[in-house]
Amino acid sequence: MLTLQADLNISLQLDGDLQTTEQLNGELAVIQESGRVIPYQGATEVTPSSEAQILETEGFTMLENITINPIPNNYGLITWNGSTLTVS
Repeated sequence: MLTLQADLNISLQLDGDLQTTEQLNGELAVIQESGRVIPYQGATEVTPSSEAQILETEGFTMLENITINPIPNNYGLITWNGSTLTVS
């Protein structure tokens, strides 16, 4: 029985045939990186507000989900129609 166990990091293209007289069992994975991976380091939790909020994620890789919290119970909406102030 032949056992191969290793980590392999290759920055060159690999092409060819693998031949052996022994039986090989295992997994082969090819990971192809198309550019530099930069993890997003900003906020991942947001509470709604009256103004737009932008999470600057363009060009970054997300490592976590983004959570958008519900509107808190103590938030009220204040409207003014020119003569009446309404809090709802």
